[in-house]
Amino acid sequence: MNDIHLATAGDMAALAALARSGGRAGRRARIVLALARGETPSGIVLKTGATYATIRAARRRFEEGGASALAPRPPARASAVVLPVFPARRRLVPPDVIAAAAMAEKPRGRIPVVRISMETWVRDAIADGTVRPGAVLPSRRDFQRAFRTTSDVVNGVFSSLSKQGFVRSRGGGRTIAASPPPFSGRYLFVGRPRVGESAGYMTAALAAAQSLERSRGARFDFIGGVEVLESPSKERLRLLAEIRRQRWGGVFFRTWTDQMAAAGNVRIDGVPICIPGNYATSAKGFTGSRVRRIPLATIDFRDALFADCAAAGCRRVAVFEHCDMRRAFGRADAERAAAERGLELGPWHYHEFFKVGVLDRERDVLRAAMSAVFAPGREWEPDAVVLMDDHWLAPLEDVLLARGAEAARRVRVFFLGNRPAQQEPRLDVHFRGYDLLATLSSFVDWCEAIHAGEKDPPPPAFATF
Repeated sequence: MNDIHLATAGDMAALAALARSGGRAGRRARIVLALARGETPSGIVLKTGATYATIRAARRRFEEGGASALAPRPPARASAVVLPVFPARRRLVPPDVIAAAAMAEKPRGRIPVVRISMETWVRDAIADGTVRPGAVLPSRRDFQRAFRTTSDVVNGVFSSLSKQGFVRSRGGGRTIAASPPPFSGRYLFVGRPRVGESAGYMTAALAAAQSLERSRGARFDFIGGVEVLESPSKERLRLLAEIRRQRWGGVFFRTWTDQMAAAGNVRIDGVPICIPGNYATSAKGFTGSRVRRIPLATIDFRDALFADCAAAGCRRVAVFEHCDMRRAFGRADAERAAAERGLELGPWHYHEFFKVGVLDRERDVLRAAMSAVFAPGREWEPDAVVLMDDHWLAPLEDVLLARGAEAARRVRVFFLGNRPAQQEPRLDVHFRGYDLLATLSSFVDWCEAIHAGEKDPPPPAFATF
């Protein structure tokens, strides 16, 4: 609300009720009512004796939160926070990635290890629900005794945590956990689309993230992962340190490779991390109590697409397949699966490709193969096409529509795609694949449950359709 004269009838009634009470809340309400009636600040000062600062504060509160914001804020209640007590001369060992990054950020001098450990402990306590938002933290003297350190180190820790947004100061020397914490509603999606991608998994993920931001206020940051995490580098160290510092409420990996794992093992307990299980073949990589590896798919998409072909009354099928995915599935397997459904794969109608279809030069390869399948005069012509990549739909539509709209309508297309984003089809198409909106929604549910203090909430799941 930018103008206090725009207060609604409901606002005025709430203000009138609050104005009848005593104390600061009633005084603020009476000031706002006077402003709403058109009285000037100078007149209110003469009439009530209030200061201009009080008038500005009352107006600002009302504009930010309505009449309820004028009421006294309840005092923060202390939580039953139990600080760790370390024996004298015990060496504290924080996560290596944080220590290394902190030392790299301060070329002159050294940041005490105890300070890094204390910051990590407070962030984790807020993230796992041990310290609830708005709860009063133990006194700085308690931290000093628990971590066997000096008051200067403790003050430096709380100054840093305040700048990061994890805590804020209250009157009487109290420090409370920020509400909401800085990572609330912020998530990281590791996996950026390649140059030229206009459809597919990442497009669906971007669309799902936009939907979740509108409906739940969950904001996703998207970054590339493979080029950053597959080799030791400053970029890798910086990214891991940002993750460990609770910049995000959770991290969702699109893929995971052995090269990422081989670059170094990192233990991260306080941050919920979701890694596709089919790619997590190595024991190294991210480890910790909050890391979950989940399977990519719960259905056999190839068999499901063949079943859709049979259900639609198709008999002759052409298949365009990945040669680098599920290497055990080849032409013989496709023929056997098709025969089980009463389908037939004719000559020249099974093609394998290695990750093509994203860039223009790659699409030319696809168009050439598809044009050969539907070349005029061939005795065996398919009435259905199965595509194992949604990038291949556009070139197939180009080839079929070049034959004429009537001829194109006689061919049905079944392909592996992703929700919620799909290019607008120009033909009769049917698709199956991953539901990224449901998948990311379950990931957000899992992260929120962890930060609410649940010990073992249901893990996220890749939703398929």
